[in-house]
Amino acid sequence: YLAYGTKDRRFKYAGTALWLLKRKPRMYLYAEYRHDIDNTVNQYDNSASIDNVFSSIGRKGNVPWKLAFVDKTRIEFMQSFFSGFSYMLYTERKQYTPYAPLPSVGVFVDAQGNSRNSIVTNEIGLDLRMAYKEQFVEGNYWRTSLGTQYPIVRLSTGLGIRQFPDGEYSYLRTRLSVSDHIQLSRFGELYYNVFAGRVFGTLPYPLLEIHPGNEFYY
Repeated sequence: YLAYGTKDRRFKYAGTALWLLKRKPRMYLYAEYRHDIDNTVNQYDNSASIDNVFSSIGRKGNVPWKLAFVDKTRIEFMQSFFSGFSYMLYTERKQYTPYAPLPSVGVFVDAQGNSRNSIVTNEIGLDLRMAYKEQFVEGNYWRTSLGTQYPIVRLSTGLGIRQFPDGEYSYLRTRLSVSDHIQLSRFGELYYNVFAGRVFGTLPYPLLEIHPGNEFYY
């Protein structure tokens, strides 16, 4: 896609590619390049991301937007099995630049504490997911999950590598989540998502997980 902002006078664009190596069980290679405003303010639930119109309505007063412009390159390999288990290996490079209303200087610092106009992270990771008897509606390339009667367990870990080739931070990011849809007779359904995680290492504040409960009313 290609877009142009009439107020910031900047182009935004992205391109993706998907190669289905096998359909059943699913296995693919995926590549992505993105030059756009970073929308990873909320990493576990997109309901409060900046792409949602309600995010501007439900924000608390006097809480400034913490946005960054990002140049992102990502490559994934995913393989699933008939049991519902799947794993994904990925490598990702991001270059962040502060975006208004954040100041252009003083937001990002390097590992030595020096102020930087932009920073670079290089990360490799593994994503494990178990969704027993999950069903899908499949198209030519993409598919939509119809869910499963059992809880979905997901374990993710990402390793930030400094100076490989130009990453500026060493860190380990881990995350475990359990989610499920429970049918309630005559009342609809109940959805829950229990999660926990931790970042080992020192990162600038915008690169940590910003919990939306601190910024949104919902």
